[in-house]
Amino acid sequence: MKNLIKKFTIAVIVLSILYISYTTYISMNGIIIGTKIHKNDKSQFMIEEISESSYGQFVGLRQGDIILKINKEKPSDKHLKWGYLSHINSLDILRSGKKIHL
Repeated sequence: MKNLIKKFTIAVIVLSILYISYTTYISMNGIIIGTKIHKNDKSQFMIEEISESSYGQFVGLRQGDIILKINKEKPSDKHLKWGYLSHINSLDILRSGKKIHL
């Protein structure tokens, strides 16, 4: 029984360390989880998918928004990690023909 408790405790500690490492990485890189981006046929960055209760939805992003600027510069692949926005301080988007600053 003590051996089982010891193994369980070690597993919980390892999983906790992995979780903390992951959340720290996400926070340090400013990745907006749940906001999937793709380039459209005009090479514009576009919100492809946005998860409910994601940070992207919280700040007002919507599926179909076109990203005009990221941190006051033209969007590039350096702003993406695994297809998600990263290192974001500000966004300028185009929605239904209107420019919006977030």
